Order: sequence, then C-alpha cells, then structure tokens
Amino acid sequence: TGEHCFYGSRDTSLGAHLSQDVTQGYGPELYVLPHASAGPFSVYVHFFSGDPNKTAVRTKVLATVYQHWGREDETVTRREILLEQATEQHPIVGIHVR
Repeated sequence: TGEHCFYGSRDTSLGAHLSQDVTQGYGPELYVLPHASAGPFSVYVHFFSGDPNKTAVRTKVLATVYQHWGREDETVTRREILLEQATEQHPIVGIHVR
C-alpha cells in the first residue's frame, strides 16, 4: 500500500506493528506483520536523524527478516547496513507473498 511504519505511526492498516522507537542504546526495534496479504512488500530502513556532536559514532542496522516463520519453507534474510547521513533510506528486502 506504500504505507510507512515509523515512530510516529507504529501501527499499519495491514495489522503490522513497530514495537518501539529506540533512540538511546542498541535496540532492538521489532516490526511484525503477522498475516500479510498477497502481493509485493518492500522493507526499508530509514535513518531519520543523527547527532552531529557524535561524529565518531556510526549507526549500524542489523536486520533479520523472517518469511513464513516456523514453517517448512521459512526463509531468513540478514542485512547489515551502515547509516552515515540523516534521511538516508536503504532497501532491506523485497518479498512477494502468494
């Protein structure tokens, strides 16, 4: 649907939920969509802002995406992404649900 799930809108019309917005520490932040409707889904990470006073500190995303959790055809996609500039957006995975 093109809907964005983020700290200001943690629940989606499809039934997904973002657990929390971790701005201090290492997370985790969990995005869960228990029952996806058929069609394509794109998962992105968006770096909303950084602290210019912490130039030596990098922000890294370690994403794990499970499709068909607990089923015989379960797939797992893991991505590590370094975020350097505020407002960056990076694709994590594209999924087609049948």
